[in-house]
Amino acid sequence: MKLEDMQSNNFAIINIFGRDLKVKCSPDEKSSLQKAATYLNDKMHSLSSKASLASIENVAVITALNLAHEVINLEKKTTDNTSSRIDTLIQQISTTLDDKIEQLT
Repeated sequence: MKLEDMQSNNFAIINIFGRDLKVKCSPDEKSSLQKAATYLNDKMHSLSSKASLASIENVAVITALNLAHEVINLEKKTTDNTSSRIDTLIQQISTTLDDKIEQLT
């Protein structure tokens, strides 16, 4: 890490699974980064209490895989919901246009 980054306070210290990590980030990102670190830490502790994994690396990798799976499912759900909403809006617009055209003729 560059000395000027440390002096300009462009980093945060987060704790994940008992390890302190210095992470470069802008001051306005520190709060959300800390929330993400807390979320990750909670997920890792939850997994390690349920499964007998040999190392912290295994816990981290399986947790990352689980989180990636969650993200993909959320993206799909969001896309499906957006598509459904767009279809509904198109139908409403079409119906409204048809009604207006019928009124004009």
